[in-house]
Amino acid sequence: MNINELIDERLIDLHVKGKTKEAILKSLCIPLLNVDAISDADGCYQDIMKRESEVSTGFIKGIAIPHTQSKHVKRTSISIAKCEEKIFWETLDDEPVQLIFLICVPLHESGTHLKILAKIAEMLTEEEICVELTQANTTEELLTIIRREIQ
Repeated sequence: MNINELIDERLIDLHVKGKTKEAILKSLCIPLLNVDAISDADGCYQDIMKRESEVSTGFIKGIAIPHTQSKHVKRTSISIAKCEEKIFWETLDDEPVQLIFLICVPLHESGTHLKILAKIAEMLTEEEICVELTQANTTEELLTIIRREIQ
C-alpha cells in the first residue's frame, strides 16, 4: 500500500478556520464527498466522532490522526488540514493541535486504517518532521515532506 497514492491534493486544506475539533472534522467531510470518496458526509462525520469518543486521536507536537472505518466510505482516503489557530484536542503531550491527518477507510478493508496510521505515526516520531509539517505553507511543501518521509 502506497500512502502517497491515497493523498489527493483536493483533500488538503492549509487554511481551516474552525475553532473546535468537531467543526474541523465536519468540514473535512465535505471535500471527501466532493471527490466521491464518501457517500454521506454527515454519516461519515458521525462515525469519526464515535471513534473519537472512544479514545482521542490526538497525537503529539500539535498533530492529530483521527480515523474511521465506515459504511459511508467508498474508497480509502487521507484528508489533511492545517488550522489557522491551534485548537484544543486531547493529545498525548497535552499540546493543542494545528495539523490533522484524517484517515477514512471502507468497512470491507479490515486493518487498512491501522497500517496507514502506523506509517503516519512512524513519520511523526521525528520532532523535526512534525515542525516541518506544521510550518508548511503550501500544499506542495506539505506533500514534498510527506513523500520524502513515507516511502
